[in-house]
Amino acid sequence: MVEFELTEEQRLMVDMVHSFAQDQLLDRMREFEDSQEIAEDVRKSFAELGLALMEFPAEVGGQGLSMIDRVVVAEELAWGDPGATRGLFSALPAAYFINALGTPEQAKTFLEPLSKPDAYNDFLACAIEEEFDVVDPSHMSTVAKKSGD
Repeated sequence: MVEFELTEEQRLMVDMVHSFAQDQLLDRMREFEDSQEIAEDVRKSFAELGLALMEFPAEVGGQGLSMIDRVVVAEELAWGDPGATRGLFSALPAAYFINALGTPEQAKTFLEPLSKPDAYNDFLACAIEEEFDVVDPSHMSTVAKKSGD
């Protein structure tokens, strides 16, 4: 039988994130929407919680938690501001690519710095572009070639 109850650790995490969402996000939702960015003090406070790479392995700066834990955290953040939730996790798509497709050294080099509390202004991005209208990241044919410096 599948168990849908949160563990004690997950409940503690939900309480912590709920407090953050209530104190940092809920009353500032319009501000973030109007400015189209999340204020630096909020990004810094979120980084100090240590949840940026929570589901990644410890070797690259994560906590080795589950995707269920990630969903629980995202749901609680979204209670305070759904848009800010997406912004606070903006590095994840690129981080997943690097962790899955990069070497262990690349993952450590690019991901570990994002786990630090002072990384609230650091970002990762990925570009996916192909010559076809429908892009399937699992069947990419474009390659990058170093040219020049």
